[in-house]
Amino acid sequence: MNATSLKSLEIPLPSLPEPKRIADILDKADAIRRKRREAIGHSDDLLPSFFNHFFGPAGGRYNLQPLHKHIDFLTSGSRGWAEHDVESGKRFIRSLDVPMNRIGSDDIVFVNPPPGTEAERTRVRVGDVLVTITGSRIGRVAFVPQSFDEAYVSQHVAIVRLKPSLRPRFCSMYLSLSNGGQRQIAKAQYGQTKPGLSLTNIREFEIPIPPTKEQDRFLDTWDQQDSVLAKQTESGWEFEALFHSLVQRAFRGDL
Repeated sequence: MNATSLKSLEIPLPSLPEPKRIADILDKADAIRRKRREAIGHSDDLLPSFFNHFFGPAGGRYNLQPLHKHIDFLTSGSRGWAEHDVESGKRFIRSLDVPMNRIGSDDIVFVNPPPGTEAERTRVRVGDVLVTITGSRIGRVAFVPQSFDEAYVSQHVAIVRLKPSLRPRFCSMYLSLSNGGQRQIAKAQYGQTKPGLSLTNIREFEIPIPPTKEQDRFLDTWDQQDSVLAKQTESGWEFEALFHSLVQRAFRGDL
């Protein structure tokens, strides 16, 4: 096609009000989409607020007790797991797999654990609290949820196994609070030439210990919040699909 033919092409153009109408529809849909994303993003802020509501700021309604009084078992991972890496096997939890109050699911690494007591020592159980003790994410905390598959921790992660007097999720939440456990974690690292946490540091953390019934009330609220978040997330996926369908219809001129 030469330049003369190209110039002679006729392109159908809608009147000015029509593109504006379509743009208004897409703008409104995009605004709703962004508000949904923001609502889901802010949901994590609610749990610390619930904690403060039940127990006072940083659990201040209750006297602090040394964590070691409520620990049943404490250990950290061992070195040398790299030689056991496999493409598919048992989950291997590194420090980057421990965001606050959950175990991450991105870029998962697997291992084929060697037989023996050393592997068994570093195997996590449901209800364990995991604390990152070295690396770039020192002081991140998570709990091992129900029905979690077999997994092992790296040398950068400590396993805190608690007595029944302290609920794992309550402990994880307190240790994640900026004015609670995180303040103690920062203090434990202060002045060290090689930042990190020792198992002794963890034993010496102080934590409020409400009656287990009160801890369970907070955890029930947490479960309800998780249920709402799951529904919001599912609804968000549906709306994302609807928005993209709307954009495609706009380009086809079907709006």
